[in-house]
Amino acid sequence: MWFSQTGQLGTVLDTLVQPLAQSGWRVERHEIVPRAPFPFPWSLRQFVSVFPAAADPTADIEVQQIELPPCRPGDLLIIGAQVWFLAPSLPVRAMISRLRPQLRGRDVLVVFACRNMWYAAALDLYHRITDAGGRHLGTVAATDTHAPEQTMVTTLRWLITGRSEAFGRFPPAGVGPDEYARLERLGRVLAEQLAAAASDEVADHVRVVLANERAAPIDVLAAAVDLAVTPRFQRWSSFIRAASPPAGLRRRALLVSFVVWLLGTVLSLPIRMRRLAAAPDTAARVAASLEPVVAGAGAGP
Repeated sequence: MWFSQTGQLGTVLDTLVQPLAQSGWRVERHEIVPRAPFPFPWSLRQFVSVFPAAADPTADIEVQQIELPPCRPGDLLIIGAQVWFLAPSLPVRAMISRLRPQLRGRDVLVVFACRNMWYAAALDLYHRITDAGGRHLGTVAATDTHAPEQTMVTTLRWLITGRSEAFGRFPPAGVGPDEYARLERLGRVLAEQLAAAASDEVADHVRVVLANERAAPIDVLAAAVDLAVTPRFQRWSSFIRAASPPAGLRRRALLVSFVVWLLGTVLSLPIRMRRLAAAPDTAARVAASLEPVVAGAGAGP
């Protein structure tokens, strides 16, 4: 089950589950479809305008209903998610809300395809899934592994122009060949380990594979920034929503103020990251925060 605007997340999921399908697993695919489509590519104004809802944990939208098959022992639900303003995309959150009764007792694996910051979004989905009675088995993260200063430009260009190819000195945007190779390998290991597993052993086997294969490598500094900035995004969202109606000059002015603040935050990231790198407890704090969502919580470079 997934929502993707670019198609990248669908490709990521196909790469991961293909070895499972080839080994005999029956794979059902359900694409989440908002009743009011979101634009792609976005205009810059549209992209910024979705921020107040994207950063509001209580926001909801209408989506076409998906009926999951009855939950059987050994079944695995894989949820693929984009990240919007450090939170799971609105369509994914809306569908999880509607599927709460069907999530009870299910084993759930969450897969992200994003630029580089999925950490707070993973915690958000963990709480939504477990609050509904689902069993969150772990996270798989596929990211753009180029330099952050490059991906900041290439990802924004992709979102507002629809173009992801390399240009000038900038690499292509999105998940690259090395990440797809890692996902394919992860899928093969899952297929091998689950081939002889009893239905009541599937969850444990999945958790072990995710930990051993580092299915969601952690960039400690990126995670620390993500976890620190997300509450500030939520406060900005709350302020903007409380102080202005959805349309009008006041909302636009507040969104401009947010963009100015965001640019200042981005420009100050090198200083913030140096401070985080110098702090002796940064890695331990990040690992502790992410332990619920990352199998093994192994912090990588």
